[in-house]
Amino acid sequence: MRPTARLLLTLRALKQAILGIFLAATLGCSHSSSPDATPVSPATGPTPMTLRVSEVSDLTKKGETVQLSALVAFSDGATVDKTGSASWVSQNPGIATVSSTGMVTAVEDGNSVITATFQSVAGSTSVKVDLPTAPAH
Repeated sequence: MRPTARLLLTLRALKQAILGIFLAATLGCSHSSSPDATPVSPATGPTPMTLRVSEVSDLTKKGETVQLSALVAFSDGATVDKTGSASWVSQNPGIATVSSTGMVTAVEDGNSVITATFQSVAGSTSVKVDLPTAPAH
């Protein structure tokens, strides 16, 4: 191989190495051995602003279920159903329980509040369980 051809190959390899270093630095590659290297945060999308939980009519039978939904309004104006991604909690599980998917089950007479949380926003709805009383003899 002629010296000029060898020099061109070496220059191409050097150019690719410099480009790789530049891209790694520009894109925030955190594969550095430097102890003070700061990782770059990923780009963030729209922020959740509010969460609305569907309303429930009275539950009148023990074991009766109703599926709730969690609708999240985002900063870009979109409203998205996040029922399956929300965390669900019953204020009073002795009255009404709620599953991880938002399914409410009547347990006993009384009132409870069901709350759904998605990322930084939460919403609630009231649940009334009104079981029939046994007839007096």
